[in-house]
Amino acid sequence: MKKYELTYLVSPELNEEEIESIQSEIYSIIEKDGEILNKGFSPLKKDLNSEIEGKKRVFLITVLFNAEPEKIALLEKHLKEEKAVMRHIFLAKKKNERERKKRSEEYKTEEVVVKNEEAPVKKVNIKEIDKKIEEILND
Repeated sequence: MKKYELTYLVSPELNEEEIESIQSEIYSIIEKDGEILNKGFSPLKKDLNSEIEGKKRVFLITVLFNAEPEKIALLEKHLKEEKAVMRHIFLAKKKNERERKKRSEEYKTEEVVVKNEEAPVKKVNIKEIDKKIEEILND
């Protein structure tokens, strides 16, 4: 099963009941055959930069769900037949960071802390250093 995001635009001429009806149809198609509906967002009224079917304002609706790839074709067909849905797009989502963390915690290994022991520092006298420098220079 893969994670998907469906975003679709609905005509602004519809009332709330008609929009909810379209949403519930899509949810029922997603949930049929044991697919998992993760989250459905409320419709947002959006202004468009360019017109779609002569309209500058639409309702934008997003749904997150888990489904088999074959289910997308069925949803695609339904969305194309639905006249109130002006545009739609499916995005295959990557696994998010939380899921990765959960997985890594399941297989977490024990961390070993290595202490870096430093050799004790010898105090050196400046006179001894001067003597060694003179010896080196004289050779």
